[in-house]
Amino acid sequence: MRWKWGRIAVAAVTAEVLPILALFGLVALLGPGEPAAAEQYAARLGRWVGPIGGGVAVFLGAVWVGRGLPAGQVAHGVAVGAATAAIDGALLAASGTGFEWLFVASQGGRVAAGALGGWVARRMAGLVRSA
Repeated sequence: MRWKWGRIAVAAVTAEVLPILALFGLVALLGPGEPAAAEQYAARLGRWVGPIGGGVAVFLGAVWVGRGLPAGQVAHGVAVGAATAAIDGALLAASGTGFEWLFVASQGGRVAAGALGGWVARRMAGLVRSA
């Protein structure tokens, strides 16, 4: 199996950036106008947008990385999830955020979403080959 590290890196960075952009957009559209209140709103909303948006983005990234591969789609998907979890963990550590079990669940969810995306890519490749 030949690893597609470039695609894995692009998918991981994109899967980390998209939920952040979604959070900014949601706060701008739905949040309060006062900066302090908007910051509190973003913190509450981020507890949902980050894990859910991150999982969806990793899943889609893993499908993208895995499509067209002759084999190893699930391993590539896990790599996308693990890389995204590592980026997210580094950002959390750099920001000085304290430990929360939500972060552990979110990182595990990213790896699981990557595995699922790789599995879907493998199933899609099997459907294409059998057609």
